[in-house]
Amino acid sequence: MIQMEKYIAIKKLAEFHNVNVSLLHEFAQEGIIEIHVVEQEPCVLSDQLDKYERIIRLYRDLGVNKAGIEIIMEMREKLKFLQKEVQNLRRQLQKYDDRLHKPFTDDFYDIEF
Repeated sequence: MIQMEKYIAIKKLAEFHNVNVSLLHEFAQEGIIEIHVVEQEPCVLSDQLDKYERIIRLYRDLGVNKAGIEIIMEMREKLKFLQKEVQNLRRQLQKYDDRLHKPFTDDFYDIEF
């Protein structure tokens, strides 16, 4: 048995955002969103809800066409990836910086030249 709470029926999503269900099907055909059929009901994953709502707002409120939405969403994903990469690089750099500025031990000063 599939857990329905992981999914939201596209009818409810469309109704809540005052858009036609056919628009969501068009988005799915364009590959912008992914629709799953759960118990014979077209649904979207609930953990992707913010993404779907962003797509609807781009289309309805800002007038962005489907091709533009696809580009915006791809760029957003790339930006998220790059932000994580920068965070990882900063952590690595901080480790090396900490080692570089670590105080020398007494043993180091005992070395005779």
